[in-house]
Amino acid sequence: MKLFKASTNERDIHNLAAYYATRTAKMAPPSRHRKADPAAGKVAATSCAGCHGYDGNSLNPYMPNLAGQPMEYLIKAIKDYRDGRRKDQLMQKPVSHLNDKTITNIAAYYAHQRPETPLSEGPTDSGIFDPLADGAKIAASCNGCHGDRGNSQKAGVPSLTGLHEKYLVATIKAYQQGTRQHDLMQKLVSHFSDTDIEKVSFYYAMQEPEKRQNTAEGDPTAGRRLSESCAMCHGEGGISKDPFTPSLAGQDARYLAHATQAYASGVYKNDKMQAPAQALSETDIRDLSAYYATQPPQRSETWPPESPQFLIKERCDRCHGERGFSTRPGNPRLAGQSEAYLVVAMQEYQDGTRTSRTMHAMADVLSLLEIKAVAAYYARQTADGEENGAPQKQAMPKKH
Repeated sequence: MKLFKASTNERDIHNLAAYYATRTAKMAPPSRHRKADPAAGKVAATSCAGCHGYDGNSLNPYMPNLAGQPMEYLIKAIKDYRDGRRKDQLMQKPVSHLNDKTITNIAAYYAHQRPETPLSEGPTDSGIFDPLADGAKIAASCNGCHGDRGNSQKAGVPSLTGLHEKYLVATIKAYQQGTRQHDLMQKLVSHFSDTDIEKVSFYYAMQEPEKRQNTAEGDPTAGRRLSESCAMCHGEGGISKDPFTPSLAGQDARYLAHATQAYASGVYKNDKMQAPAQALSETDIRDLSAYYATQPPQRSETWPPESPQFLIKERCDRCHGERGFSTRPGNPRLAGQSEAYLVVAMQEYQDGTRTSRTMHAMADVLSLLEIKAVAAYYARQTADGEENGAPQKQAMPKKH
């Protein structure tokens, strides 16, 4: 590989990468290892899913796909990381404790998985508006750490269920932008688009939280008294009513203690949290964390995104005409407008750059997913009644 690198320039490397990325992946040939146990390998590979996907098909462009790779190659690569012949901090720690048998089983599991080609089989290629299904696919790479459907059972790792979609979106973006620091999280979410973030956030926000094993080291009774000053933001019993403030009920005590300490030290940036966190002693933090860890979690009050057909029929067409062909002199035609222009216009009504009480009220409740779906619909409309492109099918329930 060193000789290869010396004989190529940056453009050659990018062209080669583009070529291989567009090839259809195929299963590896059968392995000579007959005593490997793929089922045991699947269990052992749980901790790998956060980077490489639950079945070895990574959604992160910085992480290689393991599905369908030759078993011998996987065994050698994992052992090289374990023994220090290959250097990568993200890899060396997770595999440092693995014995040869476990490594062989993990390699067997991934070698038996069918490889997918994300460029040709992405979650949006079907044309169906189903962001929760897309979110579930994205979440598969998060569940390795955060648990099945976001219900973490790992000490120190937060559950994602019970958190509002708006809070999850803001937190993922904070990791992307570096205002919330965590090397692994930053790398895992660095490639997420804004719509990817919304899809996975809606998915987790819609799941039912499960009570987890208590790892509390403090006194919940003492913590309950301390929680009175937290209830103004985080709600009674840790059930928040503010979409941008997280519920704390049922979260892991070690995670809550770590987060509180991070706010107190300034590692996590939040003006509202820093002063209250700094006022707590180490004992207070343990007691408060123990109290919230014992409280029953609840699903957040998050509604799934509306289908574009519902939004268009029930809201937009009333003013802008059927299919966006306005018949009112004061209302613009939306049909055939640029999709990008329509997205920007609705976002400007959301943030107040454009002033219209009616449009602000209409746009303010929309997610970016809904805005893009509506914009795509109107951009496809033509005067002859035919759409430019395939229509999206309805696949989402209505809000009540």
